[in-house]
Amino acid sequence: PTFGTAIHSRYTITGDGSATFGTYAGRYGYISIGDKTIFLIAAHLPVDTRANRQAALADIWSLTQLATYDYLIIGGDFNTLTDDDRDDLVDWCDDHGLNRANGDFIGWVNTCNVNKAIDNVITSSNVTIRGFRSLGNWYRDLYSDHYPVVAELVLS
Repeated sequence: PTFGTAIHSRYTITGDGSATFGTYAGRYGYISIGDKTIFLIAAHLPVDTRANRQAALADIWSLTQLATYDYLIIGGDFNTLTDDDRDDLVDWCDDHGLNRANGDFIGWVNTCNVNKAIDNVITSSNVTIRGFRSLGNWYRDLYSDHYPVVAELVLS
């Protein structure tokens, strides 16, 4: 399926491309700030089965291994609807030395209109996550069942 997966930045995005994560589509691109390169991935993981979500995470990791970058930022809908889904994402992040904004030091933040913490921002270990919040349903479900999220990130 194709959903509204996008990357938005005030910086110019180069190398914009699409990828398949499990059975769902995603996007990726690069931002250069000074002599540093940030690899961005907009992910949407399948909701149907745990195995398909795990396959999608493997696809995301494979993509990160093909790219050259100083910093990694992955954002999107990880469909962490159940405790098992959240545990799988936590384990995947821990196994690959990644930070996650949702479900880390602040706990799990609801990011959609069904009161679930399904969206996240995940970073390489050299990116500090200083904050994460959901903006709530300020657009009254006109565009999506997901709420916009904001992560405050510091590149080290």
